[in-house]
Amino acid sequence: MRIALLMLAAAVAIRPQVAAGQNFTLSSDSQIEIDGTSNKDDWTVTASEISGEASVDGDGNPTALKLLVPAAEIVSNRSSIMDRLMYKALKVTEHPLITFELSSLESDDEGTAVAKGNLTIAGVTREANVEVTKAAGDDAVTRYSGSYALKMTDFGMKPPSAMFGALHTGDEVTVRFDVGLIPAETGS
Repeated sequence: MRIALLMLAAAVAIRPQVAAGQNFTLSSDSQIEIDGTSNKDDWTVTASEISGEASVDGDGNPTALKLLVPAAEIVSNRSSIMDRLMYKALKVTEHPLITFELSSLESDDEGTAVAKGNLTIAGVTREANVEVTKAAGDDAVTRYSGSYALKMTDFGMKPPSAMFGALHTGDEVTVRFDVGLIPAETGS
């Protein structure tokens, strides 16, 4: 019993402490995927590049967070035609970034939370309430995962179509994410 208590005390003592206001960045294994449908097949595209920064409170919960996804770095791995149609729908030339900026995070004791913020896609900003699950990862990484369903038309996008409308995508897509926050390097 005494050994177990000593091990618990040692684990608490060496656990990295998070200072309120500490700056964090995304871990390199962060992922965002978008799932959609068409009249032919379901499809998935992947954000091959994601960046972001956060400040956290003493419990490691973000108080400020901004995620950035270059729209031209979302790829289908299916065909260049699908990518071209997607980039047209996303209006990548006029609006190269997709962003999410946190306004508040309401957590419960179960590890789930609602991240409220502004989501900007194709130049249109809408309020988004995204349910997230928080989990401790390896080392100093805190992971947030979840999904968010949205309609392309709500962001002023026309769902892609090809072959004179014979092939068309559904309006609703689901964004799935698993992002890790790690302490930002201080100084160079």
